[in-house]
Amino acid sequence: MKKVIVILIAGLISIGAFAEATPKVGQVDTVYEGILQLHVKLGQKVKKGQLLFTMDTNLLKVAVIKANNNLNYTKEIYERNKKLYDSSHSVSREKLEEYKYNYINALADFKTAKINVKNCYYYAPFAGTVTKIIYGNGSAVGDGNEVMDITASISTDQNL
Repeated sequence: MKKVIVILIAGLISIGAFAEATPKVGQVDTVYEGILQLHVKLGQKVKKGQLLFTMDTNLLKVAVIKANNNLNYTKEIYERNKKLYDSSHSVSREKLEEYKYNYINALADFKTAKINVKNCYYYAPFAGTVTKIIYGNGSAVGDGNEVMDITASISTDQNL
């Protein structure tokens, strides 16, 4: 028997498989808030890929809005200064590169914010049975705290 333990380690949720107390890390995602909703119950059989729980995304959605606003702002500044550079060179090449760099960073921040929202949904890495649930809906999960166990019969050489 293998058991999957979903735990929070230093601000990260990790789904790791444990066989004879030897951890093998499966999937790792960042967590920002508490559990919004558990989608499984104790004793429930789950299929591989089934939604286990959802983290609260309210603060993350605000971060997406802020990142989008910053992206629009930096894009506007870059495009305006690029036109000035192309038409009259009234903006230095170095300053234009700085605006471009700010725009590229804002784009990366926006994409990261969107991914963080997407990563608040946790799925079963394989079929099994929920054998332990420690935190329920609305619970804040601290670093190093276990959320739930899933036990499954899979061979020890099978990848998660």
